[in-house]
Amino acid sequence: GERNGVGVRYSSRQALEQVIERATRLASSPLSKDPVDVALRWSPPDPPQVSGADAISFQAAVRLARQFLQANEAVSFEALSTKLADDSDLSPAFQRDLAKLRRKLESALDQAPAMRAKVKGHGAPKHGDVLEAFLYGDLERLRQAPRESLEVWLAQPASALLIRAQLQTALSSVFKATQELRRICERELLDAAR
Repeated sequence: GERNGVGVRYSSRQALEQVIERATRLASSPLSKDPVDVALRWSPPDPPQVSGADAISFQAAVRLARQFLQANEAVSFEALSTKLADDSDLSPAFQRDLAKLRRKLESALDQAPAMRAKVKGHGAPKHGDVLEAFLYGDLERLRQAPRESLEVWLAQPASALLIRAQLQTALSSVFKATQELRRICERELLDAAR
């Protein structure tokens, strides 16, 4: 492939630079708070409504964070894992850390809350299902079982608070993963420049 003089393919370098730029923007967003503070009203089938003073910047941050999760986005964990896998100029440490980080995020999102509660016979949905429905504003994207579970949980005021806590956990996991991804991309570009 085309080289840019510092040892990393131009397209790979662009992808790493995009990750750094977008993750840096996220670092100064409302998603950087721990825990993520979100004022949320969510009554399916209506999409979730974020309210409060930070609503506009919060929604912009969520759109940016979603780019790291959508397979068709150049900065998504999936796209980076597949498109950069054949770049032999990227260090084995980078490839290993990227794969490890992706597995760690997938594992975090695949978790249900530790509390084993049921609402009308439905256990709590997984963090990733809550996040996906929130990001796209539509429960219809989900498979039937998590969709039904989320509908039931959101319909009850007490369990809706738990869904909000799950969303905070999921958004925090995504934010932390983007910042770790930024660090490994910065390290890779720095090492390639030497």
